Amino acid sequence: MISDPLGDSASPPQSLKIPASSYVDYYRGKINEENSRVWNRSDKVYDYIDQWAKYLSVQRKQDDEIAYYDEWRKDRKPFVPFTQNSAPGSFNLGDAENGLRYVYDKYGKEIAIKVEVIYRLETRNFRSGQYAHTGTAGMQTNGNPPPYYGWSSRFYTDLPTGTWSAFENKGLSGVGGNAQNKKTPQEFVVMPSVTAAMSFLANFITGHDGNAGRWFSTLKPQQDLYNKTIKNSNPAIISKIENDQ
Repeated sequence: MISDPLGDSASPPQSLKIPASSYVDYYRGKINEENSRVWNRSDKVYDYIDQWAKYLSVQRKQDDEIAYYDEWRKDRKPFVPFTQNSAPGSFNLGDAENGLRYVYDKYGKEIAIKVEVIYRLETRNFRSGQYAHTGTAGMQTNGNPPPYYGWSSRFYTDLPTGTWSAFENKGLSGVGGNAQNKKTPQEFVVMPSVTAAMSFLANFITGHDGNAGRWFSTLKPQQDLYNKTIKNSNPAIISKIENDQ
């Protein structure tokens, strides 16, 4: 309550003879002060409301983006990040999947299919000791020295780390391919990762105009047989990658 400057009486005692204008001026000043305080409080409230409005606008936008992402994610298969945890001697199917995903993204579906099928033919579906130890699809040194071991340097993205020896797989021996050498162990190039080995193979195929049969032989009849085998094979990993898209 606004206090009376002249006491509790509603009007000044007649004996004081104070003009009524003194009351008017005083109360007018008090009213202005109250109005000023009210408006100051109102400005603070409006500032507070404005800040909340801006916050809610940002929050709503974020919520909309999260909701959109969640809706988009429902139709996606779990993403397998590119990792290369294995080392020569323990390369496995997981390394093959990571490598083929890399090849698919960089070189495209057609080359990736050829790379997968060549690996399946040359490594007994990624189960051979040669694959586990070298990461390659049967890259023989043929007695050539490091660092390229007789292979073109332009196909390498990573250099070999050494060699490993074993008897070669049967491959297409007996169905028109080269005869399997059962007497002498073959020396194979060891790559630092399956991805590096698959990148080499992808570059090799691309460098031979897409002729995957060139990996198998320099002779056209055997190349044709190899390409026919690739065409009739099932690239299961690439099919899985396609379904993940």
